[in-house]
Parts: sequence; C-alpha cells; structure tokens
Amino acid sequence: MTINQSVIDELGFAKGQPPMTGGQFRKRVEAFLRREWHPLMREIDPAGFETWRASMLPTVAEAEANFAFNWQLQAYREATARLARYRLAEGRAEIVEEHEDETIILAPAVPPLPAEIEVTTYDETGAATGVETLPNPAILADDAERAAAQAVIDATPQAVVDFAAGLEG
Repeated sequence: MTINQSVIDELGFAKGQPPMTGGQFRKRVEAFLRREWHPLMREIDPAGFETWRASMLPTVAEAEANFAFNWQLQAYREATARLARYRLAEGRAEIVEEHEDETIILAPAVPPLPAEIEVTTYDETGAATGVETLPNPAILADDAERAAAQAVIDATPQAVVDFAAGLEG
C-alpha cells in the first residue's frame, strides 16, 4: 500500500501547511470521503468501499503525522521568534543601516530594564509603611517566556528543525 500524495496535497495535509484544528482535519476527511464514496455507494458496494478504505490507510496515517508535524513546526517557529527578540534585562543597541552617503536608523536603542523595582507597602488603613525592593516582574516574565520557548525548541523533533531550516535557507 502506498501514500496517495495528491490526496495529501489536495486536502492541505502536506508538511509545512498552516496547522488546522482537529475539527477542521476531520471535516476535510469526511468531505473527501463523501465525495469519493457517497454513503449510498457504500451501501451498494460495501466490499469495494472496504477495499478502497484499506488502501487509504497509509494516506490517512501520513495525513495524521503531517497534522502533528505542522503543529510542531508552528510552535518551533514561534519559539525561535521569541528567542530572537532581545532580553529586557539587556536592552538592545540601535539598529542602523549604513549607506554610502547616509546612515538610516532602523530601530532605536532600547535601554535595559532595571533588575529591581521599589514598591511602596501600605498598612490596612492605607498609610505608607515603607518601601520594598523586588525583582522586576517584567524581567521575570521575559525570562520565563524565554525559558518556555527554549523548552519547546529542545523538545522539537529534528525532522521539524531540519524542515524549518530548509524553508528559511
């Protein structure tokens, strides 16, 4: 039994396609099934339908594998894009483009955020009782997002990484 690549392509189940929901996947398969073997035809020729259905199993398996692959590819792309952004704790240098007669500023410099912030504490009456120094929550959130993105990248199968590199290269 072989994979019917034209069916994979026709239904949008090829690797590299935008990922779809499980419901979208199921609806496309059901629409294809109705078109190829209408329920009435299945009743008229149940043996023919079973033979056809069995011949389509490798194609369905490939479509399901590509379904998962495309979700992994999207997650990998999002994670690499997240890591490509500058760290809030480090800021970013000015991005310029040099030409023969001019320098164009593409993006201004962004200073690093302070590592700590001061927060005024209050008592139950609303009177200020002091100042507390805390880690900057924006930096904590940035670091947590970066760690989550790195975890996605680390868990991505090599086939997805290679595919993504082939698309970008």
